[in-house]
Amino acid sequence: MKPTSLPFYLLLFVFALACGEGTVAPGDPRDFLGQSNPNQPILKVIGDSEIVLERHFEPYVELGAQASSLSQGDISDQILISGSVNHFVVGDYQITYRLPQQQGQTFLTTTRLVRVRDRLPPNGEIQFVPQFDYSSELSTEGWLTGSEGPRQFSLMGQDPIDPITQYRARSFHRSDEEGPFPETFCQNQNLSSAPERPIGEAFSLQAQDGYQVVCAVAGDEHGNFQSGQAVSQSAPLRVVSGQAFPLSVANFDESLTNDSNFQFSVPIMATGSDFERAVEYQAKLVNVSSGEICQSDQFSDTDSWRDISQPFSGSIVVGDFQTEDWKLCARGRNALGNLTQQSYSNEAIRIDRTPPSLEFQEGREVIVWELCQDFVYDEALYAPQVWDDTGISSFGLRAFLKSGEEIPISNEGEVDFAALAVLGFFGGSIQYLATDLAGNQASLSQTVQSIKVIEELGGLVLDQGLRKPADFLSLGTNARALLCQDIDFGGEGISGLGSLQEPFQGAIVGRESASRIENFRIEASAEDAQGFVRVLGAEGRLDFLEFDGAEVLAANSSAAVVGVNYGSLSRIRLSNSVVRAQNQSGGLVGENFGVIEDARVLASSVRVANEGGGLVGRQHPNARIDRALVDFLSSVISLDAVQSVGGLVGRNSGEISRSASLEMQVGDFDSLEPQLTQVGGLVGVNDLSGTILNSYSRAEVRGQSRLGGLVGRNMGSASVGYSYALGGFGLSIELDGEDYASDFQIGGLVGFNSSLNSVLSSYWNIDLYGFFAEGIDPNRYGIGITDDQMRGWPADEESSEEGGEQSDSSAVQTFDDWDSELWSFELGSYPELKWILDEDAFF
Repeated sequence: MKPTSLPFYLLLFVFALACGEGTVAPGDPRDFLGQSNPNQPILKVIGDSEIVLERHFEPYVELGAQASSLSQGDISDQILISGSVNHFVVGDYQITYRLPQQQGQTFLTTTRLVRVRDRLPPNGEIQFVPQFDYSSELSTEGWLTGSEGPRQFSLMGQDPIDPITQYRARSFHRSDEEGPFPETFCQNQNLSSAPERPIGEAFSLQAQDGYQVVCAVAGDEHGNFQSGQAVSQSAPLRVVSGQAFPLSVANFDESLTNDSNFQFSVPIMATGSDFERAVEYQAKLVNVSSGEICQSDQFSDTDSWRDISQPFSGSIVVGDFQTEDWKLCARGRNALGNLTQQSYSNEAIRIDRTPPSLEFQEGREVIVWELCQDFVYDEALYAPQVWDDTGISSFGLRAFLKSGEEIPISNEGEVDFAALAVLGFFGGSIQYLATDLAGNQASLSQTVQSIKVIEELGGLVLDQGLRKPADFLSLGTNARALLCQDIDFGGEGISGLGSLQEPFQGAIVGRESASRIENFRIEASAEDAQGFVRVLGAEGRLDFLEFDGAEVLAANSSAAVVGVNYGSLSRIRLSNSVVRAQNQSGGLVGENFGVIEDARVLASSVRVANEGGGLVGRQHPNARIDRALVDFLSSVISLDAVQSVGGLVGRNSGEISRSASLEMQVGDFDSLEPQLTQVGGLVGVNDLSGTILNSYSRAEVRGQSRLGGLVGRNMGSASVGYSYALGGFGLSIELDGEDYASDFQIGGLVGFNSSLNSVLSSYWNIDLYGFFAEGIDPNRYGIGITDDQMRGWPADEESSEEGGEQSDSSAVQTFDDWDSELWSFELGSYPELKWILDEDAFF
């Protein structure tokens, strides 16, 4: 280049700078003449110089810039970057890239524009806050009245990412026939045409009868609005006209009362649907008897309102009238303030203070009762007439002795005639009580002048009737009871009456129409004094009773009927029963200190170790047995027996008369260990002052020693008179005549007798027993006679079986000193006690 040209180009460059033309773009390697300058660096952004990002969802990623020169190559590492982008906030952001020049005095510069834009609606939900009462106790629906004009909601919403600043909303309506809106109704509604409203502005709707709902979508400040599933729906709104349905007033708890200050509590119930029914009420009492009625002017706004859930309580103060009718009147209002009509209770409460009327029929002052006759007391016959306008609720009676003591006469709701009998014997009065339906009472008393005593009981005063097993359980120790009907315990176990500490001093009496007590069990193997009556006291009495099917297991002093007797037993029969005991026990009585008359033990089994008898185990001094019979007894002794066993009595120290033991076995000898001794057909041992008169035995006696057809052993001052033995022996040894008295002490009448002159006019059959009578003291062992003589034939005459007729007078030759009033003598027959032949004696 020519030197002369340099100043010219320099001038042109200076001029260009001064005029601002020909400026080189940043990073453009061109000289001032517009040509590329190979020494100038190049600077450019990587990617687009303008980028648009989606708010929140697209974070800004820096792509950087690139710089290079011909002399230095790639110098991108010298680029300086400044600026940042918040992709959560809508806006324009600039990123600047600078390349230092001339040792950092100047920079080559370029930029990138980043635009953050929001094209999504808010994600939050709008909440509807009603500016009115929007609640119901019975439903989630809001109750409104259509006449109260527009209603407003405040709408609120929140979105942590994109704040809700505006909304679009519309209200929708359905009639009652169309029904309520479904919960998803608003999700299918297009609200794009609804006006945009600021989120703080209230939404108003005009209330219409039926169902209404508000749908809304949320929008942000950028104009983005929700659609589809994002649509919000208000709670359903129920709009009604406000009609109130009448109340239902319950009736009083009672329809009649005689209370002068009647307390009551009456429920008041609302009717109609939830939005129609009353929630409060007013109530008043109306005296119907005085002409008051239920009407609207009875109530005022100043009267207190009560919650419908609370009953109406108060009291009725009765006036001067004997009868008054009251009703309850009420009105209510619903939650919308609408009033109901007045309502009455259907029924009135009658205040009745008039007692019923009672009047005796003429000539009914005398009342006659008998025990066990349930229909002797005829209410229609004896009771007074009773009436009342309101009706009679109850009519009963009470009994009082002359002392004023009341006697309970109700037994399970029925008249207890046994208690009434007590009243009759001791005198007193019957009080009749009548109660009307209102509770008023009237009473009338009647004097009891007489009660008939049952003749067959011999004047014994009884105070209780027995009809069922439970009646026995309630008997006191002094009860005097009549058996009204046969009693069957059905095999149940019982505990006997009385005890050693407190004997039974009362009476139990049967009669022809009712005498049987059957099928009971007593199991007390370790206890003494067991029986239907454990201990019968000196005042105690059993009469005209049949015991059947009894089972007794006890220790000592026990029997089926009475364990220990100090009292009186008469006309008693025991049959088909079993007694198992140890000592001093029998079929009927265990130990007898009292009196036994007219007693029979039939077809029963008695097994006792010592002092056991078919009737009595042990009879003590001063005790008495008269007219007793044991027959068809299967056994009266156990295999463990030792001594003192009798068909009637095991051991006797008292008096036995007109008694017998018939077809049975007394004692046992099979496998005896130890030896069985002192066994008698009637009495095992007769000792002390014991007497046996006008009695006999036809029982077979079994044992090993001291065996007697009537008495096993007689000792002390005991005696036997006018009696005989006709049974045989079942022996475990063989005897000859010489062994009779000395070795085994076995006799046809008495086995062993240590008392002199103690046997009077008593006989035994030498033909049946097989003993010789020679050398035997008749005053100690009785008189041995032949079978013919025993049946009334003279000793020197042939029997009837061998021919020849005898006079009737010969039949009594053998027993000519016996009492013919007690005995029956028939030629050819053994002597028989007349009472046994009497079929009508008893039972």
